[in-house]
Amino acid sequence: MWPVNAIMLDQFDLWQKGVLWQTQRTNSIFDIFGFFAVIDPMMFVLGLSGIIIAALRRDKFLLLWFIPFVVFLSVVGYKQYFHWMIVIPAMCIAAGILLESIRNWSMIKKKFVHIGIISVVLIFGFVSTTLLITNNISDNQFQALSYVLENYDDSVTVLTSPVYSWILHDIFKRENVPKDYSFILFYKPTTEKTIIMADEHYRIDLVRGPQLQNELDRSTTIKSFEGEIDEFDSKIYPYTNMQANGEATQIEIRESIRGK
Repeated sequence: MWPVNAIMLDQFDLWQKGVLWQTQRTNSIFDIFGFFAVIDPMMFVLGLSGIIIAALRRDKFLLLWFIPFVVFLSVVGYKQYFHWMIVIPAMCIAAGILLESIRNWSMIKKKFVHIGIISVVLIFGFVSTTLLITNNISDNQFQALSYVLENYDDSVTVLTSPVYSWILHDIFKRENVPKDYSFILFYKPTTEKTIIMADEHYRIDLVRGPQLQNELDRSTTIKSFEGEIDEFDSKIYPYTNMQANGEATQIEIRESIRGK
């Protein structure tokens, strides 16, 4: 369906180039394991320990849920941390099995010890989650998007990531908003003025082609929105989770005029 839709929209060449670029990306499954261990060490330790217990018990339900998907991720060329979400429920169940099984250990026979261990895990999880969800780290994203909507019309091309483009194009029906800023790698804007929402994604992807850097160099910064995420030390748990929120860092609104 995807290539058919691209053909209907007269974007098959763009689709083909994007797919070929994706197939050339690669990383290791251990990168995902490592990132997961950094952003949520408690879940990582309890979940994998529970999976080991499930393997020793030959729990087919959990093993058939966890192992095939991990093998699949291992052979796929490129994967990201959010691909791990499919097995997080399995790891939660496995962690529960682990916490339940330790009551049979000789050193934890007493009920109050077992309840104490579970309470520590619950309190730790509740506090760490509360510290994260009570912060509004995406406010600068809404501010940047609102600024573009209020100050620019359909006479400009807006280069931005899919984080914002679908809102501009599908919700507010703005024209000249490509699905992704990678559009500039294959086509030239048809409008006189071009707007770039230069966030961390854009800056990371500058290596994809000189056109992205050239467009950035030709532009001037009109407005900058700083993210509150910079106020937290992402090397200290639980704020290590914020390492996955690059979009919430500085966002620059930049303008360039064709021919200048």
